[in-house]
Parts: sequence; structure tokens; C-alpha cells
Amino acid sequence: MDIGCGNGAFAILFGEIFGFRNLYGVDVSIEAVNQANERGVNAICADADKEALPYDDGYFDVVFAGEVIEHLLNSDFMIDEIFRVLKLGGMCIVTTPNLASWYNRIQLLFGYQPYAIPASHIHRGAGALWSSARDKMVYGDCYSPSSGITEGFKHHISFYTVRSLVSLLEMHGFRTVTVAGASFDEIVFQMPGLLVKMVKMFDMVVSNIFSSLASRSIIVVKRPDDAE
Repeated sequence: MDIGCGNGAFAILFGEIFGFRNLYGVDVSIEAVNQANERGVNAICADADKEALPYDDGYFDVVFAGEVIEHLLNSDFMIDEIFRVLKLGGMCIVTTPNLASWYNRIQLLFGYQPYAIPASHIHRGAGALWSSARDKMVYGDCYSPSSGITEGFKHHISFYTVRSLVSLLEMHGFRTVTVAGASFDEIVFQMPGLLVKMVKMFDMVVSNIFSSLASRSIIVVKRPDDAE
């Protein structure tokens, strides 16, 4: 199951890579759910922040929650639900922006607002260093000052270091399997010429070697079985 499945593209890719026959998805957007269902994913519309997943205990082998937890006010609720619907020994993969990424540490050192951590949900990028961060920090395409946040959309409201996310998942009963880092997306930093290539290369190297400094955190945990 893919929580925050969008149009279902990643769930399908995940299924093809690992050979899963039954693919499920959950998303807060009914439009996204409809698109996922058209692609063959068994998707439902639900708010992972507060709505229980309509599945039996121990139903899934694997749950993926990619770039979702940072949008939740009550992440504990979602984590408990994931634990409940996983089989004993089942795996969960959680990814999220890393609060303690190398560039966030530099920005804080010089008094700038860390990337993807908005100071305001109306005035985009207040105090941000890079122009693309000022433009994209609050994901303006999903926000209208006249009508408020688009239906179902939530900005980044929860922030995690690798240590805090691992600790939180273990507090909910999971056992950590592995921790990894990933580099940032193409849109994050828009700098001219050679400089952007150097920064992207540096980020890729740092993120692959030092998960605590990586742009994004990838945490793989499992629900312990009876023997653990």
C-alpha cells in the first residue's frame, strides 16, 4: 500500500520491481484516487492524519509512505495505523525531507530559513536564501491567497532529523532495518551554470555517504514478528 499514492504511478513501479500483484493506495485527493484506480491501483480517498485505514489488522506485506509524514499534524496516528495494518514481519518505508540536511545546517548558521520549513503559509519563502526556495518552499501552485489552501492539500508542518524519525518509529513498536539518504530534486536549487552542477554533485555524494546530512531521509522499518 502506498499512502499518499497520487496518481498511482509509484505504486505501479514499486509493484513491477518487487513483483507485487495486489497494489493499494490512499490519498486525500479524490482526483488523484480516481486516476490511480484508472491505472489499476485499488485506491481510496482518506486523510491519513485522522482517518483510520479501512483494512483488517495485518493485511499488508509492505506499506510505503513517501513524502507524506511532513504534511501531517498527527503523525502518531498514521504510524499507529501503519503498524496495525502490517503483517508480522511486514515492512514499512518512510521518506521525508531531512531537517538536518547539510544545506539546512549552513542556512541556519547564517540565519536563513531552512528549506521546506515555511515561516509563513501565505508569504512564501520568508527568510529563505535561494530564489527557488523562496518560490517553492510553500508550493505556491497549490495555494490561492483568495481561497486558502486547495482542498486536501497540506503544507509541511512536521519536521524530522534522521535520529528523531527513527526514534519516533521505534516508540510505536517498529524495529529499524536500515537508514539511507537521498539527494534533492531538480527543482530545489536553481543556480546558474557550473555552480548548480557542483552543488548537485556534492549533495549526491554527501547524501549517499552520510544519511544524517542527506537532503532526504529514507527509513525502512519492520513490524516485529513473534520471534523478535
